[in-house]
Amino acid sequence: MAQLTLEASSRTNDSETVRIEAVIERSKVQASAPEQVMGGPTLAQYCASATSPDGFSFTVCEYPSADQATRGAAEAKLVRGGMSGWQVKTRKKSVLELVVRSDAKQESVQAVIGAFESM
Repeated sequence: MAQLTLEASSRTNDSETVRIEAVIERSKVQASAPEQVMGGPTLAQYCASATSPDGFSFTVCEYPSADQATRGAAEAKLVRGGMSGWQVKTRKKSVLELVVRSDAKQESVQAVIGAFESM
């Protein structure tokens, strides 16, 4: 619990950090309220996940720099890259991970990816 509190307090609010709340809002995809998850396993300052009833879940992790985000995406690939339906995207100081079921609504998946990539 202390680690999650520490990670939550380290969030930055700058133009280089893409936040999950903004991705949900911009994508207009129905999703659960974001829940904080451990960022440490992928070298992140902060991570939060949400689930869409359209057949996928996604996580946005925030990093102190774009270089660290690239390293975090590589680490995520090592940790979770073999999972069926797993995808990763890097943008500025953030990383988007998706786990997409085979029956997922692709328009919604693309809306989340598009929102992330446009920020």
